[in-house]
Order: sequence, then structure tokens, then C-alpha cells
Amino acid sequence: MRRLVALLLLLGIAFPLLAERINRYDVTLRVHGDGTLEVDETITYDFEGIWRHGIFRDIPEAIRPASSHQHKRESHLTILGHEVEPGFLSRTIDLGLGDFRVTMDGKPVRWTRESIRSAQAGEMVRLKIGDPDHTITGVHRYTIHYRVVKGVLPASDGSGDAIRWNVIGTGWYVPIIQPNIEVILPPQLSRSNVAVFSYVGKYGSTHPLPDPPIWLDDHHFRMKGIPLDPHHGITIEVIYPEGLLNQRGKANVAIPFSERLIESLPIPLMILYLFFLGKLVRKDKDPGAYSRSVAVQYYPPKRLSIMQAGLLLDAYADRQDIAPAIVELAQKGYLTIEETDNGTVLQRIEGTDESKLTEDQRLLLDQILFPTSSTFVVNTTSRSKRRQLSEALDAINDALYEWSVQEGYFKVNPSKARWNFLAKAIGYALPIFAVLFYVVTRQVGAGTLVLLIFAGAFIGILTVVLFKSWKYYSVSQTIYSFIGFIFSLLVFAFLLEDDFGSWAKLLFYPPLWVLILLVFAIVYFYRRVGPYTPQGAQIHNHLLGLKEFVTRVEKDRIRRFLKQDPHYLDRLLPYAILFGVTEAWRELYEEFQIPTPVWFVGDFDDLGDFTRDMGTVAFPPPSNTGGFS
Repeated sequence: MRRLVALLLLLGIAFPLLAERINRYDVTLRVHGDGTLEVDETITYDFEGIWRHGIFRDIPEAIRPASSHQHKRESHLTILGHEVEPGFLSRTIDLGLGDFRVTMDGKPVRWTRESIRSAQAGEMVRLKIGDPDHTITGVHRYTIHYRVVKGVLPASDGSGDAIRWNVIGTGWYVPIIQPNIEVILPPQLSRSNVAVFSYVGKYGSTHPLPDPPIWLDDHHFRMKGIPLDPHHGITIEVIYPEGLLNQRGKANVAIPFSERLIESLPIPLMILYLFFLGKLVRKDKDPGAYSRSVAVQYYPPKRLSIMQAGLLLDAYADRQDIAPAIVELAQKGYLTIEETDNGTVLQRIEGTDESKLTEDQRLLLDQILFPTSSTFVVNTTSRSKRRQLSEALDAINDALYEWSVQEGYFKVNPSKARWNFLAKAIGYALPIFAVLFYVVTRQVGAGTLVLLIFAGAFIGILTVVLFKSWKYYSVSQTIYSFIGFIFSLLVFAFLLEDDFGSWAKLLFYPPLWVLILLVFAIVYFYRRVGPYTPQGAQIHNHLLGLKEFVTRVEKDRIRRFLKQDPHYLDRLLPYAILFGVTEAWRELYEEFQIPTPVWFVGDFDDLGDFTRDMGTVAFPPPSNTGGFS
């Protein structure tokens, strides 16, 4: 036991001794009269017995002027676990890095330049210094030289221009034992007309170095650093009166007119696009279909089945129309509906005359409900039965679409018209998407944008599936979709964790709202594509008028109709189910003391359960992987 404890203590001492570190980090920052910067870094890196190919040096090549430095703590945004300052939604400025020269131990060394993106500092140049085919260890001395074209920025306190540079970056994952900084100013700048500030710590820190600058002469000073922990750095800022150098800070961060024009395009383009979508939807419609006022109707259109009426109501042949269609067949005397302890059973009545049925009614009766047997059991748990029923209903819906064109209710197949509209709408939206992509990429970067689009699209798709599942009364699909929806929200929360302040900034971010409006506009107009003919428009308005009456449930007027026709409730019951007011219409039987229909066997209060079960059976079953894989 003592040997084991001794071994653990030895390992505990040995591992820290093998930790990598930077023994010395010397930086010389030369400021030229034209405003460019020249940076020389000498890094004495100790690999401490660990074998590596070399080192990385990450240098910011773009800045966000609004967040280049903050003198007070503000709300921040976190992306993938990294804090981003309030400039997250601000435009970036390319600094123009170049003229790189790298050596190791005084000799040329292999190195490559890559562009990466940091959630904190934005666009970065990564220097991968070392031979990928060989490893090294021990102490090595690296020198890095580079130039910065745009070296002048607005002063962080707004008092003038400034040279502000992150002389030792926060990207190092090893401690830095002895940092040293020297700054050489041009003749225009001297000790008498500049103010020097320093900031040390994690990204965005406002803590100054403990020691003031040591002036070696009027144009040359030194900053004595302190030992730095991993991911701690030092920023130097030299503030001076505006215009002393050939560059000006405000000019360097000013937005060019061309970019300003591009960034202002999304909103006017969006307005024009909405106008275009409206024109595209109404192009093939009968103008009278939307200019006429809708008059209240008290009876259904003649010679139409309930599924045909459902199609003409909203230009959609929906699966949930099967429940009112079955009730319609029962009301016409073709079948009975019985609620049993084991579920709902449909029983066909033999010897009925089918000559008066429409094609969709015959298909439903003969090929879906009773193809081989006179009994149909509503089974919500049978995956194979649900799949077969869903496929059969697709065939009926296709037949309904073709019927609507042949009978002259629609100019073209509504389903095909919607797909044609969607293709045109997306095609004409591509320029707006391109402008939005350019604007947002300039501000948050392509990588972050892709992550946000992916998370948003995932949530959006699952929201639609969840709504559809609820609409079709599919309990299992609703549960699976809800689990997927919550999971996607957790993923999104992982990508974007923040306090209320930055969430508010993101919520009021104009390109985001343009994108949301663009998607909602396409969905909104897509739902309204339906090239009615004058005949179809007339029936459409008739159904809207009937829907207005049925959904209002005007009891006094219904009572008067019952005196004229004792079967009035029965005749309109399928339409009440179609319009989504099953329970309200069913309660009228009890209130008016009307006998329940003879075709319904069992507790009539279960009619709503039947319609929900049929909606579930008609909806395709979830996949074996959970429905949201």
C-alpha cells in the first residue's frame, strides 16, 4: 500500500514537471508614419519532454470596432462555450496581415498559413509552425515577423486615434513565464503627445499591467509584463490626437458605400419579394373568388362528397378528411360505427346501392375500409395497417386532385401548382438569400452562420412535424416529435447560451427578421396556392359561408331548421367534423333532445374519440428509429 501511495505521489510530482510552457515571450511593435505596424515576436518555447510537431500562433486579421475593447462589462453571447463580446452582431474590419517570416532556432522552418475563426476574436490567421513529418522536444526559439496594414483605430475612449494591438494573444494554452513588450513610435508620436494603456488577463479584460511604461527615449518605451496563465494575454493601446499619422481610425473602420448599399438591400428586396409572391399566387386565380363577400350558408353544396368539399374548401386533399367521410357514409346508410371496449369497429351494411356514391366514396368504401371483409377495426397501434391506409389515402387524394381539374373546379392540379410555385418562390428568393448570407457572414462568420441555420432549420422542421402530428391526432408521432423538438432546443441552447441582453440583440437583428419573414412568406403564400376557376371559386365561397355558420353554432337558427328537417343535425354533422367543431355539434343532440343517429352504436360522447383515432390511423406511423433521426 505504501508503495502505491509513493508511486501516486511521484506521478503527481512528475506530471507537472512535464507541462509545456513559454519561458520567454519578447514582442517588438514598430509603428510607422503611414499607420502600418511591424511586429517581431521571439518565443522561447519549452516542450518539457513532450514530443510535438511544433506550435500554433493565432493572430487576429479582422476586428469588430464596437468590441475592440470595452471599459465596462456588458452582456455577452456564448457560442460553443466561448464568450463573445457585444460586437457579436457588428461588422468586422480586415486589418490586412502580411509579410510573414518565421524561423526556429535561427534557421528557416516549415510553416503554413490557415484562416480560422475564433468565437471571441473573429477571423484569425493561424500559423502552423513545424514539420508534420517530424517531432521535436526540449527548448526551441521561434521568431515571427509580420506587418499590419490597418494599424490605426479609433481610441477606445473616443478621444482620438489609437494604435491598439493584442501583442500577446489569449490563444496560448500554456503559461507564459516572462513576457516583455517594446513599442517604437514614429517621429510624429512621442512621449509628450500620447497616452499609453495596457490590459492583461482573459479576452476582454480591463485590468492594467501593474507597472507603467518605461520610456527609453521620447519615441521608445518598454512594458514589463507579468507571468500569464493559459489563455491570458496583453493588449497595448497608444492614444494620440487624431490625424497625426497618415491613417485615421474613423476612416479605417468606416463602412464603404458599396457595402453600406449591400447591407441596406435586404429590406427593400424583401418588400418587393412579398409583392411578387402575392402577384404569383393571384396570377392564376379567378379574381371574383377573392373580391366577393362571403355570404352565410345553411346547407352544404349539392352533389359533392365531404372529401370533395374538403378539397374545394382549402385546395388540399387532407388525410384528416377521412373521419367526416366515414361519418358521411354512415349517415347515408352504408355502414355503422360501433364503440366497443376494444376500440372502434366499422360494420358494412350489405345490399346497399352504390350508384349514387362519388368515385372517392366508392374507393373509400370498397378498397380501403372493406376490401375483403365487412368489418374494419380502427387500430391505432398496427404500424402495417396505418402504413397501408396512408398509402391508400394518398391514392384517393391523387384521384380527388384529378377530379377537381376534370370537373372544372381548378385550372390545374392544386398539388402540382403548389410545387411549381415553391420552385419559383425559392428561385426568386436566392438573390435575397445571397445578400443575407454575405451580410451575416461579414458579421458572425460562415461557420457560426451555418451552425445557427442548421439548428434553426432543425427546430423549424420539427415544429411543423409536431403541428402536423397534433393536427392529425397522432399520439405516438406527437410524442416522438415533441421529444425531438425539446432535444433540438437543447442543442440550440448549447450553441447560444446567454443572458437576456444579448438575446434581445439577436432577436432584433434585422437580417434575422428578414430571413424569418422570407420563410414565413413562402409558407404563407404556398398554403394559398389554388388556381380556382369561377365555378370552383363559387363553391369555395359557399363552403366558407357554411363554415362560418357551423362554427358559430347559432342555436336559435338551428332550432328553426330542425322544425323543418328533423335530420338537419345529421346532415351537417360530417361538415361539423370537417370544420373542427365535433364536440360543439354533438352536444346539440343532447340539448335539443334529438335521438342519436342509428348508425352510431355506443356512447355518442365517444364520437370525438373516433375522429381522433381515425386521424391517427390515417397518419403514417413514426419510423422505428424514433421519428426524428
